[in-house]
Amino acid sequence: MTRSANFVEETTTSIAGTGGNGAVTLTAIASTPRFSTVFGTQATTIRYVIENTTTKAWEVGMGSVAANVLTRTRPQVTWDGTTYDDSTPAPIAFGSTPATGTVRVRMSATAESQGVVLPGVNT
Repeated sequence: MTRSANFVEETTTSIAGTGGNGAVTLTAIASTPRFSTVFGTQATTIRYVIENTTTKAWEVGMGSVAANVLTRTRPQVTWDGTTYDDSTPAPIAFGSTPATGTVRVRMSATAESQGVVLPGVNT
């Protein structure tokens, strides 16, 4: 079961994988709900949005959050600053040590989560 909540947002300064395309260690933002505050520390499946606020690259997908780590298991749509990919997206590489506050992770309503799919227009 996929869970959701409003206004949950965190940042990161540590992303695993090649160039930062793996699991994201989450860091609290002052006065903003954390994933662990809302869902506890057990593994929870969520829809996530991760964005580089400087380059505007972003990724929307399904993942699992547990103990302040987001594991990006199924990217669904990505924008790397040049290419929009909703057919076979790979996790965006945000860098393994992004500057504080540059990369943000949040829960957000997405076109896919709204249940409105128009054939040939969105998937």
